[in-house]
Amino acid sequence: MDGAVNVDHIARVVLVAVDATGDRTPFVCGIGRPAREPTGEWRCAVSLEGLHDDLVAMHGEDGRQALCLALGLAASLLRSFSASGGTIEFAEGEEFLLEAYFGWFGSPTAPAD
Repeated sequence: MDGAVNVDHIARVVLVAVDATGDRTPFVCGIGRPAREPTGEWRCAVSLEGLHDDLVAMHGEDGRQALCLALGLAASLLRSFSASGGTIEFAEGEEFLLEAYFGWFGSPTAPAD
């Protein structure tokens, strides 16, 4: 997993993916602190350890773009999991509401004004 070692997380939460058959998979959703590369490009690590173990850091022209792309990737993958009949829960069993945490990030279309 790109960026998984020594990542300075700015957000991290332990969640459980419950697939359509009821199988439960604990995972950690983490977003790293954007960092500037020697090339001038910015990177931001994103991880869904236990659910998607091979994610690469998102790159952008500035730190905000890299951060937004990392959040969008996490949201998109979690929305895809939910669309396949799965649900996401906190470790304690309470439902993790994607809209409450990601808003429209990772949605195929942004909401209308």
